[in-house]
Amino acid sequence: QGQCSGATTFDSTECVACLDTCGAGNYKAVTCDGSTGEDVTQCVACTASCETNFYLDGTCDGLGTADNISCVGCKTCSRGEYLSSWCNGTATSDTVVCSNCTECEQ
Repeated sequence: QGQCSGATTFDSTECVACLDTCGAGNYKAVTCDGSTGEDVTQCVACTASCETNFYLDGTCDGLGTADNISCVGCKTCSRGEYLSSWCNGTATSDTVVCSNCTECEQ
């Protein structure tokens, strides 16, 4: 806070610590480099959900400067199988379970 203007007889500069972390689930979109008189750090929420049939991959611990969460496609079932459990877009792993369809005797 404050900067030396050259018109005073004292140093009015007050250093303010920059935000270290944004907290889990967020990343620092703008970081503070000490060149301004204030903390300009901007925290932004990381990806929290994906579309159905995708799951969340990566971590967002609040220390990074980018959204490291990506949406990864879940596996698909083959012919003769059905989805007995699917990806709802909020899981952190592929939760698809494929079960065999009943085969009818002829």
